[in-house]
Amino acid sequence: LELIETKNYDSAVAAINFNVLKDKFGVGYDVHFMTINNMTPTGNNVRPRIRFLIGGVEQTASYNWAYKQLTASGSALEIQSGSSTVGFLEANFEIESAGYSAGHYHFYNLLDSTRYSFMNALAGRSSSSSIIKEVGGGVLQDDSEVDGIKLFWSDGGNFASYNVSLYGYRYK
Repeated sequence: LELIETKNYDSAVAAINFNVLKDKFGVGYDVHFMTINNMTPTGNNVRPRIRFLIGGVEQTASYNWAYKQLTASGSALEIQSGSSTVGFLEANFEIESAGYSAGHYHFYNLLDSTRYSFMNALAGRSSSSSIIKEVGGGVLQDDSEVDGIKLFWSDGGNFASYNVSLYGYRYK
């Protein structure tokens, strides 16, 4: 497991971009692992998102995902989308500026131009009134090499805080 990059909050930004997915020698990884901690927006009722970049261009279509959402009150909800434009991440709950989001994500086949890119997620958030956990994953139905990962908010707002790290590891 090798740290590729860590990004910590130093000012409000609209997106957190990881544009290096290989090691310092240009060698790729089989799996990428992202940790997110203390991620909050500047506004209310927004949803965090992840999208991939191919050739430096943000992919805005062809995401399929499904999640199981669990609340502190014991309710459960299954959420899914076919051919989504939103990308991945906590797909169907809102975060307010008083809350925070945290989680970890595994990404598979990002650098393999012969396979689709997959993501598995375990994430959660708290707000002034609730706690929600999500387990799920998705796929970008494009077999091109992914060369970047972008985190952003559904309303185009800014990040008020975050600590995000991207790691890579190899099977060989």
